[in-house]
Amino acid sequence: MRIGILFMGNESDRLWGGGVISFYLCRELERLGHCVWRVSINDIRGWSDCISRRSDAIICHGVPASRVDRSLWESADQVLFWWLSDMFYSAKELAGSPFTAVAGNSSKGITALQLASKPAAVIELAADESFLDLSRNVGEDLSIVYLGVYPHKSERQMRMLFNPARHFQFEIWGRGWDRSPYSDWYRGVLPLMDVGYLYSRAKIVLLLTEERQQLLGMINNRLFEALAAGAAVVSENFPYLRTYELGRYVEFVSSEAEALLAFNRIFANCHVSAARENECRSIIRLCHTYRRVAKQFIQLIEDTRNNNATVGGIHPVAAREPMFSSEIAVPFLADRIAITVGAGDGVVASYDKWWGLDMIRCQTSDDDWRSSSVSVRLPTGSASPTVSARFGGPRGGCQALVAFRRGAVLRCRLRFWVHFDSRFDFVKGGKLPGFYGGVGWSGGAQSVSKDSGFSTRLMWRSGGQGEIYAYLPSRGKFGESLFDQPWWFNRGKRTHIDQVLKLNDIGKANGTLRLKVDGVTVYNSSDLILRNREEVRLEGVVLAVFFGGSDLSWVASKDEEVSFGGFMIDFEWENDPEAE
Repeated sequence: MRIGILFMGNESDRLWGGGVISFYLCRELERLGHCVWRVSINDIRGWSDCISRRSDAIICHGVPASRVDRSLWESADQVLFWWLSDMFYSAKELAGSPFTAVAGNSSKGITALQLASKPAAVIELAADESFLDLSRNVGEDLSIVYLGVYPHKSERQMRMLFNPARHFQFEIWGRGWDRSPYSDWYRGVLPLMDVGYLYSRAKIVLLLTEERQQLLGMINNRLFEALAAGAAVVSENFPYLRTYELGRYVEFVSSEAEALLAFNRIFANCHVSAARENECRSIIRLCHTYRRVAKQFIQLIEDTRNNNATVGGIHPVAAREPMFSSEIAVPFLADRIAITVGAGDGVVASYDKWWGLDMIRCQTSDDDWRSSSVSVRLPTGSASPTVSARFGGPRGGCQALVAFRRGAVLRCRLRFWVHFDSRFDFVKGGKLPGFYGGVGWSGGAQSVSKDSGFSTRLMWRSGGQGEIYAYLPSRGKFGESLFDQPWWFNRGKRTHIDQVLKLNDIGKANGTLRLKVDGVTVYNSSDLILRNREEVRLEGVVLAVFFGGSDLSWVASKDEEVSFGGFMIDFEWENDPEAE
């Protein structure tokens, strides 16, 4: 492909973060074999020369549509916006923008765009692989460093970290600081290629995130770059970052006093942090480099091109909108998606309501079983949110509650197709969709009563052996495996699932749960206690697709994808007596 990148500022006296980020993205796209040009939007002569040849796509890194000349729009098949701050656009404004598609590092914002039928994908920031190979050059000449632009952060934020940092060897690099109250510590505009060197010789890198970015869950590139270079990172309190896979390697503070204590603690324990530093760098090398970002952009460009095709491919309007037939609510409404999973040691952590929806792709096709199909990505090293929270691995797959439009019911029948690739590695196992009701039905949740809810998700085990993985009042800490005879999911061809659930009367063991796989009954019981409380009802389907498991032995061995189609919900089935 021929790809152009436009960024704000320049590479001398107006070096913004976009200049650094776009440089590394450009280099990785070239390494992947693409023809790439990269120019500041202010360099009119530069980009005028570049558009003499047509481009497949132009990526605007923070450059608003109003700054993009008409000739640029006309010179490319696609013009994409890389949304890393709401400085120019909110999600609502971007949905109505002329950009062909949007990439962004806010899962919440990107999901809002997808639900508004705007082609969009979550593409996080990263570190260049060269940072990971830098040797640590920490010396007494530099203890604490901050790199950024003044005055993009609030005075409160700066005081919290900068005031205690002044008690140590402290340097500020970037633009605008010569006119700030912190000019005594200002050292100038850092040359683009010196960012890694700066971080590799610092003991501590300070991380400040604009308050607007925090609300959207946007994590800036300094986190990845500083950790990749082996520096300790101290940040103001940033709730989303705390739950992020790299959050466990960050020191969070809420006051000047806490910051001073954190600085002293880090300096006193530098020799202890080597193991954590190496662990963190390994995660970044696996999941957070610009090579991965470049591949994600290529995928977005290709997806968008296919979406806009007049024949075949994904329907342009419904490209990323969750699509199910019958009674399942569409779209995934934020207030209907409440996911609670266990974070280990009996602690229950509430995760982002939009967890994993950026991993879902929905499409239409002429193949009946794939009509309104759903494909879920499972990246290498991913597993359940428990694994991500405890071990810092990447998130993968999804889990979302999809409620019945008619409200809670007492019985229901769910049918769908599931497809695993012919080379799918089942590892130790993973979760698949099923019914749910109430709360406390997943993740080994112990903070609520076992009578508070239930679920009947399916699960694949090693080799693809299947089961119902049920959370019932009779369970132990985790779910229990239900099957009357062994059965397996197919590799390379679809498997048909038919699950029926009828809740028991309170005080009676007369609940029904039946599962047919490819027309064969593999579990059938009519004497179950599925609930002990009248208020617990069958509320909907939990769309659960992920590896795990609660430790690293469950993680995906390579990038995988699971596809689903033909979702059908029935509340009456008089023509199928066995379903009773």
